[in-house]
Formats: sequence, structure tokens, C-alpha cells
Amino acid sequence: MLEHDENIVPDAGAEELTQDSGADVVNNGKPALNGVIHSAAIAAGVTLAAVLLLICVAAFTGPVTARLAVMKEYGVYAGLLGCAVEYDAAAGEAVLLREDGARLYAEKVKVSSGRKCLRIYDDQETVGWIVLVEAAGFGGKSSPIGLAVAVGPDGYVIKAAVKSIRENPRVRGDAFIGRFAGKSYPIWRSVNGEPNSVDVIAGATVSSNAVIEGVNEALLTAAEAMVLWESGGLNG
Repeated sequence: MLEHDENIVPDAGAEELTQDSGADVVNNGKPALNGVIHSAAIAAGVTLAAVLLLICVAAFTGPVTARLAVMKEYGVYAGLLGCAVEYDAAAGEAVLLREDGARLYAEKVKVSSGRKCLRIYDDQETVGWIVLVEAAGFGGKSSPIGLAVAVGPDGYVIKAAVKSIRENPRVRGDAFIGRFAGKSYPIWRSVNGEPNSVDVIAGATVSSNAVIEGVNEALLTAAEAMVLWESGGLNG
């Protein structure tokens, strides 16, 4: 059995080493904690700077992007009506310019089909209507053919254009789409050169028929808008 020796003196060096080791842990921990706080502050500053930069970029590019979208849209209308297009920064809108310098304006019209329909007018009268239509082509409704049709006050097609298509691009060419100018509702698929008919493109029969149907729908929409305008029930 071991007995406790009261004469044993604790090793002062060991005690000093123990105290020194604890001091090292505490002292070494403070710089580490300060480093974490410093890194976190830098990260937060970088994040804040990035957010502010994004806000500034959005504030600058947002109006520019919106302006480009409007100009692109009005570019389609200008092509249909044979006009130029410019952006009126003061009014914050695009306007169409005829060759004589007269300005044309666009007014949205609510129609029963929900299609986009615009009344085009100058300072005195209505000069036409523009209708956007999606026609179900070879791919059906999942792959529609986007059409834009300008209709005169007399109900005849001024010009038609294919805005988008995922199938036979030949219907986009003026050799086909140009045939609709001067036609009125209903436009037929030509068999023997009947009046108010359009020849389809060989090898693109489905797409051609879809365009014919789409232009007819645009003519009906424009006719509805005309009735609303004449009866004073136009709203947009």
C-alpha cells in the first residue's frame, strides 16, 4: 500500500508549464476570433457592394431594355405600314412616322378573342388596324406561327408578316406572304385561281393553310374592332 508523502514538493516547472499552456490557448484564441470577424466584415462589405452594383446596373439597363423591346415591336408595325419608327424620349413611347413626316399613334383595343389589336391613327383619323395572331401550323398549338397583319380602314389587308415560325420558313418569304396584300375576308386557298384566293406552297401545304387561316382571323378581329370604334364602344 502506497503512503502519501507529505514531504513531496510539487514541481514548480510543471505548474508553470500548465499555466503557460492555458495562457497560450487564451491568447492564441483572441487573434483567431479577430481574424474571423475581420473576414466576415470583408465578405459583408463585398456582398453589399455587389448588391449596390446590381441595383445601379438594373436602374440603368431596365429602361434601355424596355426601350429596345418597344422599338422592336414598333419596328414590326412600321414594316407593315411602310413607316419609320422613332422613340420619343420625352413621352416615353415609340411613334411611327410616315414619309410626309406625319406621326402615327397606336391605341390598344380590347376584342373578344383576347388577341392584341391596335388602332393606328394620326391627328385626324384611323389609318388602319394591326392584329397579332398565332396560327396552329404543322406542330399544332405547341408550335404556332406568329403573324402580324395590318388591315386598312376599308377592311383589306395592307400587309401581312410572319413574326415567328418553327417549321417551313418558306411561308415567311414575300413570294408567299406578299400575296395577302389587297385581300379581304374570307381569303381562300387557291385551286383554279379564284378571286380573293392565295396559292399554297408545294411542300409546305400545312403551314400555308395555317397562315391563310391566321390572316382570316386577323381580318375578323379587325372587323370587330372597327364596329367597336364606329359604335363608340372602343376600349383599350
